[in-house]
Amino acid sequence: MAWYHNEAHNSDFGTKASEALGIPGVNLDAITSGIVGITIANNRGFSNPLIGYSASLPWIRSETNIDFANTWTKILGNHTLKFGVDLRRVRDALLQEQTFSPRGLYTFADGQTALKSGSGTTVTSFGNDFASFLLDLPNQAGRDLATFFPNYRAWQFFTFAQDKWLVTPKLSADIGLRWEFYPPATPVAKEGFSNYNPANNTWWSAASEVIRII
Repeated sequence: MAWYHNEAHNSDFGTKASEALGIPGVNLDAITSGIVGITIANNRGFSNPLIGYSASLPWIRSETNIDFANTWTKILGNHTLKFGVDLRRVRDALLQEQTFSPRGLYTFADGQTALKSGSGTTVTSFGNDFASFLLDLPNQAGRDLATFFPNYRAWQFFTFAQDKWLVTPKLSADIGLRWEFYPPATPVAKEGFSNYNPANNTWWSAASEVIRII
């Protein structure tokens, strides 16, 4: 059996930094604690975010592997037979947002303040990006919120058989076969797995019927 638990936090984890700065509705709980992200001119070599932390922070990961494995050996004349099985139970949990972060991200670029030249060409500079920031006109704003802790369970089964055949004192042959079986994983929470099918505009979720989006 193997188990590990890993967490990584932004340095202001647990604080209501956004609320203290006058940005309400950001710090709802520990996962959303800290300062909101602000990016200015992310296409001009400046850090992203300029203020705040990586979208992947915080993360919480825990994994448990329960493993039963055994190998048997049988000698029959000039054959050495081996076979074995490996049965695994995997428990994996990962809470981590990756797009905008649980605290949210405001991006300020030149789209709101760009100028058009006489020829119709757009003229921009860092000044346009910063002007958008000063005017509080983000070109993009988003936020990731986890509605539940993603967590799944899975079985994995492996088996093999092998024959080491001593054909002559100077010649041996090794023959073997291995088989691996990975059944579909199942979510701990009801409807914990989902997928959107754009071909027919339907939303598939585990342990539920197909939902047609209108």
